[in-house]
Amino acid sequence: MRNSIRQNMCIMLRKENLHSAHLSCPDWSQEKIDCSYGVVRDYVRAKDLIKKLPLNLGFDGITVAVDNAGRKLLEPVRAYDVKSRREYPAHANIVDDNVPCIVIGHGNLLTNLGVVGYTSDGRILKPRGEELRITRGWQYGGLYLNQENRLGIDRFCFCDDAMLKKGIKWFASGLVVLWDGVVKRGEDVLSHTYDFRSIYRLRMTSGNSEEKERATVAFHNMMAVWMDAFTTSAEDANTVLSGVVSKLQLERENAYLASAVGIDDSDNLILLQCHGSIEDIGISLRRAGALRGIVLDFGGSVGTYCRSRARSGFVMRSQDFREDRLCALVFALQRDLWDEA
Repeated sequence: MRNSIRQNMCIMLRKENLHSAHLSCPDWSQEKIDCSYGVVRDYVRAKDLIKKLPLNLGFDGITVAVDNAGRKLLEPVRAYDVKSRREYPAHANIVDDNVPCIVIGHGNLLTNLGVVGYTSDGRILKPRGEELRITRGWQYGGLYLNQENRLGIDRFCFCDDAMLKKGIKWFASGLVVLWDGVVKRGEDVLSHTYDFRSIYRLRMTSGNSEEKERATVAFHNMMAVWMDAFTTSAEDANTVLSGVVSKLQLERENAYLASAVGIDDSDNLILLQCHGSIEDIGISLRRAGALRGIVLDFGGSVGTYCRSRARSGFVMRSQDFREDRLCALVFALQRDLWDEA
């Protein structure tokens, strides 16, 4: 039997202890954002990227290897300005040095399809291709800060200056796993998930050669269907994708590491970092008191950093942690968290 160590961290930040909340992201122009593809895992955008190169945006030295006969991308491509990635202490600098804070990475923002952000200066953070959903009024669930400096989790669309009209300062979407106390199933969020390895056991880089080949074929089949259903409704896309899952007989993933945030009925913030299935994460947030919750990140991108007056460092991070991120959420505190530990 193989031994494993599972993480499980839960922190409640009470509303009265929150000094301020921030979305830390690159200062790219909207033009640069609109031309950045993020991480490309699909054949459709890979072909579009090949046509557009060179982009002259600081990330032209990339190789895009495709199998045109099989209509698949052979290796994921990071088609964005990786020099804009910053380590967690640098993200913490969005608040004054003498203010304690907690930083949680949001590695999917600006990198993965299905994830969108909004900044106080009106920029929409998204990878190229997401505009096809945005213009159709697609709704995104995520964490927001409004003009009254109240944090919440809600669903928004980005048509007709909706965020400005609703008084939203910033917004960061994620994978909705808990909504008004109801835990979401993996099948409910397939249309929002660009990397299926967080929901289904697809060991593309581990196991024997036969297992890796089987997982890779399944992933490409899922990706092709996901892109075909990209602009349909979330319900229709989930139905089609669930059919493919059933046909491929995919096993559910129950040991993936995730970071998540939740909000309770008193506007307290709940930070979670744990291994488990999509349902496990939703259940853990609900047990901690959350009414709504979203997953921010998975796998090697997961880490929670605390800057303190006495000491600073990671409260917890993944085993194969990658410390630099394009985007992060920063929560400044009235009182030092370490002092209360």
